[in-house]
Amino acid sequence: MTFAKDKTQAKNYLAVIHELANYVSGSSTGRILECLSVLPAHDQESRTSILETNEGKNLPNRLVGIIKIFRIIHSKRQEVHSFYETAMSKYGTINSLTA
Repeated sequence: MTFAKDKTQAKNYLAVIHELANYVSGSSTGRILECLSVLPAHDQESRTSILETNEGKNLPNRLVGIIKIFRIIHSKRQEVHSFYETAMSKYGTINSLTA
């Protein structure tokens, strides 16, 4: 069972690498982010890779480690965007009630 999971994870990382290789300056990053969003963002391995960066002084030198950090950043960005959308929705409701 673990072998199948590892094989799937490897395919997911290869998909990100393939999209990065095909990226042309000025083109959309949507396909890269789409492939990136399939990867886990909150697994123990990712947390360990963040802790090992030592506040940005010791960044990963392997592509997989870099992709993991990008995935975590992308996940946090999506989370902040969700909070922002919720706050703006509540602001709109309050604004319409007090107008």
